[in-house]
Amino acid sequence: MTPSDKEGKITFPLRRVTEGNVSFFIPDTPEVETDFVKTPVFYNPQMKLNRDISVVAVQVFQEEKQRPIRFCEPLTGCGVRGIRIALEVQEIQDVYLNDKNVSAYKLTAENIRVNKLQEKVKVSTEDANFFLDKHASSGDRFDVIDIDPFGTPVAILDSAVRALKKKESLLCVTATDMAPLCGVYPEACFRKYGGYPLKTKYCHEIAVRLLSGCIIRIAARFSIGTKVRFVHSTDHYIRVYVEADHGDTKADASLEKLGFLLHCFSCGHRELVKGITTLFVHLCPKCSSSLSVGGPLFVSQLFDKSFCIGMKVEAEKRQLGEKKRRMMRLLNRIIEEADGPPLYYDIHSLCDELSIQVPKIEHVMSYLEKDGYKVTRTHFKPTAVRTNAGIEDLKDILLSLHQ
Repeated sequence: MTPSDKEGKITFPLRRVTEGNVSFFIPDTPEVETDFVKTPVFYNPQMKLNRDISVVAVQVFQEEKQRPIRFCEPLTGCGVRGIRIALEVQEIQDVYLNDKNVSAYKLTAENIRVNKLQEKVKVSTEDANFFLDKHASSGDRFDVIDIDPFGTPVAILDSAVRALKKKESLLCVTATDMAPLCGVYPEACFRKYGGYPLKTKYCHEIAVRLLSGCIIRIAARFSIGTKVRFVHSTDHYIRVYVEADHGDTKADASLEKLGFLLHCFSCGHRELVKGITTLFVHLCPKCSSSLSVGGPLFVSQLFDKSFCIGMKVEAEKRQLGEKKRRMMRLLNRIIEEADGPPLYYDIHSLCDELSIQVPKIEHVMSYLEKDGYKVTRTHFKPTAVRTNAGIEDLKDILLSLHQ
């Protein structure tokens, strides 16, 4: 089947699929399952969970603010995320979708038509920055902007921030370039995100903090304060949800949540230090080895617990198909770790270092709690815990469990 729009026919084969409440067309090519980057129109079936979470998060945001929502996706691909938002989120005023790929524009227009959303959903084919710049004037901005690129989002973050409404808006950002963010290519990370990564066992949390810190600094340049509401690290990508609010004072307060990571690669000691003009202690307080410095990055709480609980309540009410069980596990784990200490420890990695068998994580947590430490699991890694215990105390407990 080959649908068409007023500007010409789609020249590649299509097939119809369903996601959430939406039935839509995608390219019917082998690359959709094997190498979706090479498809005529970008569509990633592996990101369904990402889109499910977006729907739930936008609904919770709308209910918090109690106003109709103007939603924008400047890199829309086949349009499925924006169309799902239009159909599955209450009080959506209008949805603006854009993709500079003409084939994506045509396919999105057809998907809008088959879902009978022509009055609510608009589609254009322009450069993403140009599209967002056109909506940067007062009265034409968006309540929610969702950026889900292949690779880094940094090229359009400036434009996205300026296209957000001044009062309590939401910026949702995905990054899939995990190698730079996790310290494999530190120079590339510094060039893109303005922060230096460290290649540690908890690198995915560092990645989230680097992306969040980048958004905070960009927003502050435009006198916009930001608050991180929700993050998750899933499969091959990270995702952050940041609420924005205009004002010099709010921007200054956001910048106060930036700082640096200090890590000792000799003994594993790690800590977050608040402040971008911090005078560092260059020697590890535990073993006197040289400390490595990462950042600047976001050093405050990664999760707004009330927002996370609201997402869980909303998700429980929805029919989300085969990904719902995974989504509920993710949200439950995030709620558990929301108040936990930063910079998790990978228990398996520590046991490898100590050349001992890996105990059950429940036993490790029980010992930590008996010794008076705070401890939680983390969604970042199933073999890791968050705790305010020092690494030597944690190693002692692991050795005790081994005996």
